[in-house]
Amino acid sequence: PFPIFSAIYCIMFGIVTATGVSFLQFTNMNSMRSMFIIGLSLFLGLSIPQYFNEYTASAGFGPVRSHARWFNDI
Repeated sequence: PFPIFSAIYCIMFGIVTATGVSFLQFTNMNSMRSMFIIGLSLFLGLSIPQYFNEYTASAGFGPVRSHARWFNDI
């Protein structure tokens, strides 16, 4: 059933996020390299999905145009 899969997905996403955030305690946040890597990761992680959502909405299809409709919607 869909609600069970949704609940499991939310729990697993929370566990993965908490594990990733807990790894930040071992980084040197005074280092410019660490700040750059974390900032770039957050920026790309938030902006790339938004770009694809807006591209799909304006173009009417995804970034890939093929004869397979299921592949275009990925």
